[in-house]
Amino acid sequence: MNGSTVKESFSFGEVVTLSGVKPRTLDHWAATSFLSPSIKRAGGTGTKRVYSFADVVAARTARELRTAGASLQGLRKVVKELRKGEFGAHLADARLIVSGKDVHVLDNQDLISLLSKPGQTHFAFTVLNLGATVMALRSEVERMKVA
Repeated sequence: MNGSTVKESFSFGEVVTLSGVKPRTLDHWAATSFLSPSIKRAGGTGTKRVYSFADVVAARTARELRTAGASLQGLRKVVKELRKGEFGAHLADARLIVSGKDVHVLDNQDLISLLSKPGQTHFAFTVLNLGATVMALRSEVERMKVA
């Protein structure tokens, strides 16, 4: 399945369903500009936010990082570093590794710290396969379109 078959825009409710992020949390993230909808922001009472597929991936990744123990402050730093786009690998091929209070990205066999000093390594870690996350979300989106 390629990117062109993925739905282009998502409602608030769809993002909640696909990402597993609680509605109040997603509201807070939008209000604090941590994860604002990239297609259309709310323009006041009664207006609807519209999120992109990349926003859905970011929401699910943030939820998984929080579950793995990353702080919200740490998440903000991770997002900032990833948005710089300095990593050679496409994000769908990247691996995020949570180790204690640090998050690393595995890029072309290099383990790069996103929160502490680059190159710092830890023994206990959690690996998040962003490619698998993207594929799972695409599959869920396709099922939503059929239903």
